[in-house]
Amino acid sequence: MRRMSLLMVLILLQGSSFAAFQTSAMTASRDAAYFEFHSNFWVNLHQALFFKAVSEDKTTSTKEGLSASAAWIAAVDFYREHFKGRSLLFDKQLIQINDLLAAQPDNGNSLDASGLPPDLAKILQSAASSYHPLWPEADAHNRLWIKEMEPKVVALAPTVVPELEMQLGMSWPEKPIRVDLSYYVHEIGQAYTTDDPPHTTISSTNA
Repeated sequence: MRRMSLLMVLILLQGSSFAAFQTSAMTASRDAAYFEFHSNFWVNLHQALFFKAVSEDKTTSTKEGLSASAAWIAAVDFYREHFKGRSLLFDKQLIQINDLLAAQPDNGNSLDASGLPPDLAKILQSAASSYHPLWPEADAHNRLWIKEMEPKVVALAPTVVPELEMQLGMSWPEKPIRVDLSYYVHEIGQAYTTDDPPHTTISSTNA
């Protein structure tokens, strides 16, 4: 999709004062869904650690004032050492990590480390205990965003997507595009889309 998918939809829909998306509850039928939305624990943990490593803020809270655990500080230090200065949008390893974590159960109850760097998998499993108490708040933000956007995309996507296909000379993927909502996303506009497979990650806290 050459990184055009969700961001291009947003550009077209801004003229209608809408941000267009759809919910994960729908089937993979081309007629039923253009996007598949998720609030995934592991994606949110990964994005939070990356954000904290870049921002130099090591706290575990989505609000100010909570102290960080030793495991969380070690995880942020790991991310700073390995990923600071690299791009979530263009770095092949970070793209692969985000895609692999998106394939994990949304609830965060387990982590299949297959394909992940072994040291990263250990860091994520260790930091998960610090993030679990904060997950309900982040998850609530993500789910509220999906709830508010779903009726807009249901109404507008069937008109907007064919227009995109015509203007760009490209066909929409047969399967819905995966969209992960995350409390933190450290990219320009707090959203980015990668390819093979098409995958958008977008912040639920950026109005």
